[in-house]
Amino acid sequence: MNHSDFIPRPDAEFETFFRNITDFVLDNYARLGNIPKADADQLESDFDEWNNAYEKTLVPHIPQLTAEKNRVRVRTERALRAFINRFLRWPPVTDLERDKLGIRNWI
Repeated sequence: MNHSDFIPRPDAEFETFFRNITDFVLDNYARLGNIPKADADQLESDFDEWNNAYEKTLVPHIPQLTAEKNRVRVRTERALRAFINRFLRWPPVTDLERDKLGIRNWI
């Protein structure tokens, strides 16, 4: 594991991490004031795409479903990183909130 990476590698942990970020944003984007509604909606859509692909792999193994889950993970992880770097690394998100979300504080 890359020690500078804050996104968990195991899919189950990524699922929880992504869900927590998405729930936080949807619950707080108006309060934070720095996240446009369209960006919050896109984050939710990305999570839903990931969640749907991931859940299909929790049943007996089907290689095509696993390949699709992996493809979706690469795309949604890239989108999640960009979202975090654009909106969640800076105030008004607090260090405490970032800690709770599992986002490393760089300062």
